[in-house]
Amino acid sequence: LVGSIMYYVCTVVVGVSPSMTLLMAICLPVFMWSAFLRIEQRDAVNNIQYDLSSQQPHTAIPIPHVTSKKTSAELNRSVYKLFIPLFLIYFCEYTVNMGVVPLIAAGDRRVYVGCQAIYQMGVFTSRTFSMTIFPGGLNTALLAVLQAANLFLSGILLKYNQIALMAVVMVAEGLIGGAGYAMTDSKARQLDDADRIVSRVSMADCLGILMAGLTACLIDRSFTR
Repeated sequence: LVGSIMYYVCTVVVGVSPSMTLLMAICLPVFMWSAFLRIEQRDAVNNIQYDLSSQQPHTAIPIPHVTSKKTSAELNRSVYKLFIPLFLIYFCEYTVNMGVVPLIAAGDRRVYVGCQAIYQMGVFTSRTFSMTIFPGGLNTALLAVLQAANLFLSGILLKYNQIALMAVVMVAEGLIGGAGYAMTDSKARQLDDADRIVSRVSMADCLGILMAGLTACLIDRSFTR
């Protein structure tokens, strides 16, 4: 979110060149690293002060050994129920980002960067507040269907060159994508063998983005012949 807004402000509002903006963005990880070190040092000091003020002896708490009760087939079923919807959500989401938005922007960097900034705001809002608004969770399969409908709608807008309405699609896309990720992660961590399930389901977004990139290449070739 910070990176997309920074890129939009620097390149569109201020007029800084894209190359200079990217060089400036390299400094962001350095600030994040220094902030992490400061927080870590503060926590270490607080822990030392707590240990000195505490009069209770420290006793080791035994950690019970948990054995998995899921068979391989049961584990795979749990993974597929979460993997497939999340894969479809990310595939449709990034097909719009990489395949439709560049075409509808038609070389106008302001339109492209603006759409991506709006998308990131939707993702940030959804990932932050979706579990608070919907504590019981949402059906990820339904979210996948909605994201597919979003992809279909973006194709119609591309055909009729409706740039203004594309902003609405980008907001919806970010909200659905962020909610899909948050809901999937929450459901996976509530299951038995949560660590194994999360590690496997986390490949869904990577595979979805990869397939979306290949699809975007095909879309670009078909429109630019």
